[in-house]
Amino acid sequence: MPMAPLPMAPLPMAPLPMARLSQLGQSTRLDATSGLATLNTPLLDALSAHPLTVALPLARLLATSPDRLQVVEGLALAQRLAMANRRQPNAVLNTQLNSLFMATSRFHRTPDPLIQVYLAGFYRYLSGKAAYGPLLELFWQNAQTPDTVRRQWPYNPNEEIGGSMLEHVAGRVTRQLLGQLSPKTPLPLEPEV
Repeated sequence: MPMAPLPMAPLPMAPLPMARLSQLGQSTRLDATSGLATLNTPLLDALSAHPLTVALPLARLLATSPDRLQVVEGLALAQRLAMANRRQPNAVLNTQLNSLFMATSRFHRTPDPLIQVYLAGFYRYLSGKAAYGPLLELFWQNAQTPDTVRRQWPYNPNEEIGGSMLEHVAGRVTRQLLGQLSPKTPLPLEPEV
């Protein structure tokens, strides 16, 4: 006598990573000599695995956090979310990335070179023109900073800022050139991001 299949019990949902967002910056270390930050990579991996769940709470955290290292690690997470959206576009995540962009607007005039580097890294992967203006403003601000101050920085944030600006310009030029091609012209391969 055949048995009827047993009804499947719903699988338990994975715990939401919200509580882990508060851990951003707690294990981040800043090397006093090189000025380089060592991020909590396992935490970033775990959080970036849930982009749709993490993006809006991350925006709230970045809009309010006074902790420099929490902001830096939050911007690193924002960059990972933007990279994931570029690889596999998602309309919901794109809207949430716009919220993240608005939350990071408070850093558009920051004098902190570490925050500038991670902000430029996040803006590099945002689609659209909105990020170019703040990048240009940071670049100009750093160019106006006296040499005596810039010599104290462990590295030059304008390298990352300039690279992000070039990425935006190259993307725009590529789109314009592709728009001029006939439909029969084979498209070049997209560069790996």
